Amino acid sequence: MIAANVPKATGALRERCAQLAADPSSVTQRVYALLEEFEESYSRLLPTLRHDVLQFLDFAAKLWFNSVLTGTFPSADEIETLAQTGRRRVHQGMALASVLRGFRFGGREAWNALLGCAQSNPEARDELLFVISRYQLEFFDSLSQTISQAYLDEQYQRLRWRDSLRHELASLVFQFPDDVAAFQRTAEALGLDPTAARVALVLDLKLSKATPTRLEGELDRVTLSTSRQLKCGYEDLVRVLHRERLVIWAPCIRGDTLVAADRRIFENAVALARVVPEVQAIGVGLMNQGPAGWATSVDEGFKALEFGVRGHANQKVHLYSDIAVNESVRRTNNVLRYLDSLLERLAGEPELLVTLQTYFDGQQRRKTAADALGIHPNTLNHRLERIESLLGCKLDDAGWIAKLHVALRLRQRSLSGPDDPRAGAPGR
Repeated sequence: MIAANVPKATGALRERCAQLAADPSSVTQRVYALLEEFEESYSRLLPTLRHDVLQFLDFAAKLWFNSVLTGTFPSADEIETLAQTGRRRVHQGMALASVLRGFRFGGREAWNALLGCAQSNPEARDELLFVISRYQLEFFDSLSQTISQAYLDEQYQRLRWRDSLRHELASLVFQFPDDVAAFQRTAEALGLDPTAARVALVLDLKLSKATPTRLEGELDRVTLSTSRQLKCGYEDLVRVLHRERLVIWAPCIRGDTLVAADRRIFENAVALARVVPEVQAIGVGLMNQGPAGWATSVDEGFKALEFGVRGHANQKVHLYSDIAVNESVRRTNNVLRYLDSLLERLAGEPELLVTLQTYFDGQQRRKTAADALGIHPNTLNHRLERIESLLGCKLDDAGWIAKLHVALRLRQRSLSGPDDPRAGAPGR
């Protein structure tokens, strides 16, 4: 707290303080001009916030000039007004450093405003230098501390409040995905659009065994890095620790198609894995919306992570879209039976199955397949013709290529077992 003895201006200095206390606009306008020059954020303020800042600068300047006029420190009510401003700046999205810079510029311009009348008046000069200046330093330092403490306290309370809402939102997604109304209320309380589509990223992190507080700090840092790679605000992301993995729901660009969102998130996730050493792997679900959609995207992200790590351990980012067809087919018994029956028609001639598998592994390049099998190209052509005859298909038909590719993948997975790395879905 500031010293008990507050100086009281006299003579010419007192007259000048009285003028500035009545109308400090010349000081506040110069302060705001400096803020716009040295703090880019001030030049982008909305008109209502700009007006609020100018009013506060005016209020702070009057506090200073009135203090040395009356010889008293600002009242408890005036100090509370300062604290309220600090708390309000948190919700207005202004950085504390920017707020405090206003105090530094304010102190300097208040000094300059009094310096003019002191330059030609030795008594005023001595009073300003040896009496007023000491108090001025204490005054602005005390006000800065008041507003800083109020800002930090409010920021802490806001973070706790947001954390509580964030966990409530995640609980709704995982436990009550049909409660759309509660989901909408909670999302809106967080300042999120509940109708917007999102993609779930499931991050497998190598984290140090730390206290819960330190763990939260590490997760915050990873989330901040994610927001930078996704080029979105930190508070636009929703994160939660789920099944020992960090789940982050990332916003999609309105109007994005599934394919465009998938590609964009994939590229951003690759960049994230490159810059954050704790990231061991990332599973990416498909774009979806609403509580049930968010839950589905998380489930897809976990599946992508599981299959990707088993089948493509050299990659760090794994997309559900890479295994979506296989997963959909596995859940449809009739389709499974149909695909199984295709390969059963070739089972009597085992070399045909090997040939077909090798042909697809070689991206349907006949020379590549023949070389891999160690057979003459004519022998390969004869085998492929035999396959077409048995199945009644054409191996240059896109529909048949898709069906046989999926059938072979599922067969390979079935033969190698669910825990075999060779059973993974195709890589990107």
